[in-house]
Amino acid sequence: MGTLGCINDMIQRDKENRELRKLGRERRKDRLDRMYCGKKLHLSEGVTADDMKQAQEQIADKQEQDLKQEVTFAYLVMGICTLLTICVILFLLN
Repeated sequence: MGTLGCINDMIQRDKENRELRKLGRERRKDRLDRMYCGKKLHLSEGVTADDMKQAQEQIADKQEQDLKQEVTFAYLVMGICTLLTICVILFLLN
């Protein structure tokens, strides 16, 4: 296939992909409409602003705890590596 044939083939594939993307968008929209029955997503009426603030605070606290745990684990791993390095050095010196 010559250069012109390759170019025509690429143009044809691009046109096909464009049509497939349009079909995919339509399918996604239909699927979302069926999932939510055409309704917009809203917070439930039982949720207040105070509940949302409390949830955000709990999430922030959990993230802080996770970060502290990760830092502690990193220090533990570095300490073990340091001890192993010292043991190897002492073994090699004897």
